[in-house]
Amino acid sequence: VCLVYLKNVNYNMAFYLYNLTGQLPLETITADFIYFRLHRQAGPYQGQYDENVLRSWAKTCMAWSHPRKDVYGYFDLDEKDYAIKDARICKDMVQKQTT
Repeated sequence: VCLVYLKNVNYNMAFYLYNLTGQLPLETITADFIYFRLHRQAGPYQGQYDENVLRSWAKTCMAWSHPRKDVYGYFDLDEKDYAIKDARICKDMVQKQTT
């Protein structure tokens, strides 16, 4: 892990932050941007996030974006296209916090 961390820092590569059915990695920021991926709350590729979870992710994105870090998030697709709706809700929550 230390070697991967050092290489990521030296080459400005983001350490991939993910959420997979409640499992979270170490929150290690290695670049001047952040990339995270959400793999669904009910299990891989299943279900929709509830509003409290999305609000929590929106707050996390806001915290990461200061000082001046770009934050990129990816909501993994699911069987009922909740990913698109969840991404829009989270984006709206972030935008409301910035205005």
